Amino acid sequence: MKKIITFFTIILLSSFLFSIANSATSTFSTANTNMGKFAKGLNFTDGFNTSVEGIITSVMVLVNTLFFIFMIYAGVLWLSSAGEEAKITKAKDIILWCIVGIAVTLGSYTITDFILRRI
Repeated sequence: MKKIITFFTIILLSSFLFSIANSATSTFSTANTNMGKFAKGLNFTDGFNTSVEGIITSVMVLVNTLFFIFMIYAGVLWLSSAGEEAKITKAKDIILWCIVGIAVTLGSYTITDFILRRI
């Protein structure tokens, strides 16, 4: 029973983080507007803004999708471990590195957004 509760807690947490990361698209719109003002001042075209926004959005979607897939894999691995310590340790390691990866990704996005707002 404890494993099932842990699994659903992990799924709920990963869904929550996934929805937060997906809500970043509204922030991308704001960043695009700010970057557009900045780019117009430097006589860049809108193509530059669109390209950068598309690249960042694609990378964020890829990372979030991989995070979600690996969290589900780790949860299934943990639930199907049947008490084998090797599988449980592997699942915990996957969960740990997924959380570290999503934290680094969201942190880098936050830093980039902060810097672009200051320029």
